[in-house]
Amino acid sequence: MIKNFSNSRCEGGKSGADPAIESFNDPVFGFPFLADLKDAARDSDWYLPFLRDDSAALYRFLIALKQPRRIFEAGTLFGYSALLAAFALKSVGVGDFKIVTCEISEDNAAVATDNISKAGFSGNIDVLNGDAAEILRCLSGKFDLIFLDSAKGQYVNMLPDIKSHIAEGGLLVCDDVLYHELSGIPAAEAPHKHRTIVASLARFIDAVKNDGDFTSFIDFMDDGLLAAVYRSNGK
Repeated sequence: MIKNFSNSRCEGGKSGADPAIESFNDPVFGFPFLADLKDAARDSDWYLPFLRDDSAALYRFLIALKQPRRIFEAGTLFGYSALLAAFALKSVGVGDFKIVTCEISEDNAAVATDNISKAGFSGNIDVLNGDAAEILRCLSGKFDLIFLDSAKGQYVNMLPDIKSHIAEGGLLVCDDVLYHELSGIPAAEAPHKHRTIVASLARFIDAVKNDGDFTSFIDFMDDGLLAAVYRSNGK
């Protein structure tokens, strides 16, 4: 017998789905410390723009798949995405890794450092207080994964330094590339206060897409997650 499948169960998000299905993409499943940290952030009186669940779940999957030993992160906030990467690596048996994460706010950097210490990853994660673009420019060595979740208007300006610091076969992951779904429209049609960021993100997306050294895609969930594999000269 052929049964008709109705999209009605999928309309309006995950409502109507089996609870096991609803929780399938839980990015902090099995990570109780991170689950408590995420809940505390969401209950905070302050707006904390950290990775949304579906994007975080995809990032966790990419980390587990790639198993990078050296990660550069732009945008620490309170340490959520750095710890997500650390727990994801630990869960697949990788212990010898280093994450360099940058946070421009001194207060946020202090909070992140404390959270990382409490989670037991002080030896794996270095929090640097300063502008991520300037810090990346000054660092030596290559990174297996570069994660951007900081000032969106700077992504395109960071691209040359990203290419000089990403390892062969390395992964570039960038959050919020659709910027509240505004990146799909001409910058002139975006709200005035967002036009510069929208125009910069459009140039960044175009640059990555047309760069023969990257094989890339954008996941359109949440505010858009771009992932690209780097192969010099398209190898």
